[in-house]
Amino acid sequence: MRQKMAEKIRSILSLWSWKHQIPLEKIILKFKPSIVVWLLDYVMAITGWFICRFTASSVSPWIAKQIAVLFKGTRPEWYQTNLTHILYAAGWIFILIAVIYNLRMLTTIYYLTSDELVIFTGLIHRFVIHIPLKQIRTVVCRSSLLGRILLYGTILVDVDGSVGLIFLDNVSLPHRKLKNILIAAKLVKDIK
Repeated sequence: MRQKMAEKIRSILSLWSWKHQIPLEKIILKFKPSIVVWLLDYVMAITGWFICRFTASSVSPWIAKQIAVLFKGTRPEWYQTNLTHILYAAGWIFILIAVIYNLRMLTTIYYLTSDELVIFTGLIHRFVIHIPLKQIRTVVCRSSLLGRILLYGTILVDVDGSVGLIFLDNVSLPHRKLKNILIAAKLVKDIK
């Protein structure tokens, strides 16, 4: 009974697994978005949270007094309480946005195989893009100043047909990955 249950659980989990869809011998390169961007997002979110907390504790009493002076006959404590709650909520919204964005980024995997570029993304709703290498027209690397310093960037893949541009966001060492994609695409086009 337990063995049947274990087999059933394994078969359900295999539906969620992405690894069984691409044979290992075909994979040339497997890469994910850069962990540097993930860390930068959290640093910025936590900084925003601290700024909101600091503003709520030090600046909101002064703002509440100014609002109470503006609207004569009102109590500044009411404004201070509401302003403090709004700033605390804004701080948590910074954290929530970082978590949601980074969940999307952490569930993205790029595979370069011998005949296609495959992109898996999504935790609950899985999105899979298969791009045959022979349909790749151009590949472009885009990096900001911070991206060049921290060695990450975005690779833009232009595909024949109606697909248009495909973005491989926040890739570490994007120039190396770009060269690998170009070499694989050239080999596929030369063979066929």
